[in-house]
Amino acid sequence: MSYQNAVPAAAGGPEIVLRRLRSLLYSAVMLAVFLPLYLWIPGTYGTLKGAAGGAVIGALISGSMVARFRYQISAGQLTATQLWSKRESVDLTQLTSVTAPNRPISFWRSSAYSARGWLELRDARGGVARLNFFGTPRAQRQRLLAALGPYVLADGVSRNGLVTQALAGDLWWPRPRG
Repeated sequence: MSYQNAVPAAAGGPEIVLRRLRSLLYSAVMLAVFLPLYLWIPGTYGTLKGAAGGAVIGALISGSMVARFRYQISAGQLTATQLWSKRESVDLTQLTSVTAPNRPISFWRSSAYSARGWLELRDARGGVARLNFFGTPRAQRQRLLAALGPYVLADGVSRNGLVTQALAGDLWWPRPRG
């Protein structure tokens, strides 16, 4: 994958969105399984009914969290909405620095909120966006990272960590097949 060392002249272009729809589907399936189970279990089985009720609550909470997750590139602007945090926005045409993890993030030692797993982008106006691609679909992730490439590799942008591997999508699980 090659990138030019200049930011694209036209900041416009197609909108690129990354979501965790598969995780949302898993939460919906869990809710569809455990809600009827909770309603079907008689009250005399308190522990079992409580466990099913807890699974219903967990599916609702995880589904609402995952539904918020969204990374979007549109008109030279990156907007990131994480699971727990507020919306972060960075002007890609004024990007000043990019920090990537120093090593690939392993599946077993990963955490969605581990500081070592973030791709952090900063712009000239003080905007910061921290992106974690752990568990995102490979194709969507690679499309978003390919769109970020010309901005990240432009002249004048300082880069720390394994930025080129990050742009290839090699640092987060699931890793690209190759």
